[in-house]
Amino acid sequence: MPKNELRHIDLKAALKTVETIAISENYAIKAKGYIEIIELIKLLQLIGFNVISRIRVKVFISTKTVQSVWGATPCIDYYNLVQNKFMDAFGCELIDYIELVIPKGYENVFSEQELNELPIHFSDEEKYIGENTTAMLKLTFLKKRNKYEKLLNKPHRDRAIVSFIHLLRIWHDSQ
Repeated sequence: MPKNELRHIDLKAALKTVETIAISENYAIKAKGYIEIIELIKLLQLIGFNVISRIRVKVFISTKTVQSVWGATPCIDYYNLVQNKFMDAFGCELIDYIELVIPKGYENVFSEQELNELPIHFSDEEKYIGENTTAMLKLTFLKKRNKYEKLLNKPHRDRAIVSFIHLLRIWHDSQ
């Protein structure tokens, strides 16, 4: 994709993320699929936001999904799919960290090897993604670096990005 062309960005998909911004979670941007998140990042890059190596993506898998049909292999396959789509779109330097989040209590579904090789986190955060959702992505922008130039794991609020996305959505909807 040529970097300087808006016509190569699915603006409708990128702006759909406005519906799922979680203000109470440091302005995290959530989406049920990876396309909206990828298109939003492309848009931000196009208009000059420095997002290189400042993105954290969590791939949440719901309890219902783990219990019913997926098990470990499909969860890992979905994680790998998301990771590959991000790598295809941006290369490896854009993504600082992509983490698979599985509901607490399902540690036994994964082998020791899987637990050691993949960034799997067990958390109850998944309860906020909704009953009928099988998986959700959460995007946050990392802002601060420590004295060794390493990005800090805690994302910090970025109201400017959120405000810009809201304004762009209002403009887009009025066209």
